[in-house]
Amino acid sequence: LMMSDGDMCRPKTTTPSPPRKHVVLSVGVLVFFGLSSLTQERLTSRHKFNFEKVLVVTQSLAAVALAEVAHVRWARVPSSRLPRGRLKEWCVVVGAYFASHYLGLASLRHLPYPTHVALKSCKAIPVALGERFLTNRRYSPAKNLAVVAMSAGVALFFLSSSSSSSHRNPPQNDGKRPAGGASSYVFGLVLVSLALVADGVYAGTQSFLVHRCASEFVLMSRMNLGQAVLALALLAKDRELREALDVATPVILRDLVLFALCKALGTLCVYRLLREAGTL
Repeated sequence: LMMSDGDMCRPKTTTPSPPRKHVVLSVGVLVFFGLSSLTQERLTSRHKFNFEKVLVVTQSLAAVALAEVAHVRWARVPSSRLPRGRLKEWCVVVGAYFASHYLGLASLRHLPYPTHVALKSCKAIPVALGERFLTNRRYSPAKNLAVVAMSAGVALFFLSSSSSSSHRNPPQNDGKRPAGGASSYVFGLVLVSLALVADGVYAGTQSFLVHRCASEFVLMSRMNLGQAVLALALLAKDRELREALDVATPVILRDLVLFALCKALGTLCVYRLLREAGTL
């Protein structure tokens, strides 16, 4: 996961992309992440497949495979060597990347899914703060206001939808409301908050790492490979993988494949946008 002085991490000059391409990539992010959220909810709420590290490994390996294919297909620079150098930056970005996904998934044991989605919808705020403090990048007041307004609007939409749904249906544990009292709910909020902090750390760090790599696909591959290694190391210390295999059914495996594929496609669109249009 370290960088070299060769082609792998030599800044790459790119020509500005047309706005139409940004729109297509943005739609891809919304569509694929939306589909992955639906399958994730089905896995964790309906099937009770609450194996966070297994989910992280699955989505990471799918992202690595897709990134390598994309690099071979679209990038014009070979990626035969692993990046070397700046190990500290890579450790920070991979660790925060893993923490964001793992803590976000772990919070689903304690929070209703709509609440989880509403809070994670505010991700743009810690991302902007992360870039401000880690890279000294400043955005205009108008863009900062737009970020806050967008995050608040999305969060209010999901929270209001959840509230109206709870008024239409009698209060019961339907699989979307994890069992547990107020302390469990508060713990879930803490986990999501930590995941948002990790979002700001890795997003702020990778915003300048991407321009030192041969392509955005190299960064995507290395980050997800590092994340998979971390998750596998933790899996080796407990019984989560065995327990996941014991409860896996063909339906669960189907949803797991769909989840990983949609997550990888959405991530591919995100990294393409990161290279061409910036983090926010």
